Amino acid sequence: MSNATPLRGGTDGDAIKWLYLAAAAVGPLGLAFLAPSLALRVVRVSFVASCCVGVWWVRDTWSAVPAPHSDREGIEGISPGGAVWRFVVPFYGLYWSFRAHVALCRAMNISLDRLRMPMRAHSALAIAAMIATTLALRGMRLGLVTSSAGMVALTWLAYGLWFGYMVQVDAARRIMILALRAERATMEEKRASLPARS
Repeated sequence: MSNATPLRGGTDGDAIKWLYLAAAAVGPLGLAFLAPSLALRVVRVSFVASCCVGVWWVRDTWSAVPAPHSDREGIEGISPGGAVWRFVVPFYGLYWSFRAHVALCRAMNISLDRLRMPMRAHSALAIAAMIATTLALRGMRLGLVTSSAGMVALTWLAYGLWFGYMVQVDAARRIMILALRAERATMEEKRASLPARS
């Protein structure tokens, strides 16, 4: 990240993950308390809303990764918007759903390691959440889930895993950004203390 580029802070991600949780909770609650015909509509709207908010979170988190550390993990040149658009490419989007989170966590961890911070971002929750989401979406059609209660349980599990992933990555992002700001302030103090060249 160049000195001219502002460092993004953790407050956006905090609000986004809570919005995600609210959007995600509406669907399973609709299944539990509404008539079946209305419940399915609520579930669909909840799913689309939670996906949109989740992608917004990815974009916001992606933009916090310092550029010098993103290039080592194969995400150089992929803008936050480019990362988002890859989710909607047919077939590739499924692969990208796994790859994006692994690359994002690795790039953040490179920054945290360079800054000597013990906190780490872990992609295992995202991978587990993606598997649970896929099973919740296709489990009944494939015969892996045989009841609507099983589908609801898988959906809650997937939403919970995604939210847990967002919480731990946002914590790592917050530490990374604070450490980068402190590093930048130290560099600016050193630069200001140097004698002026004539």
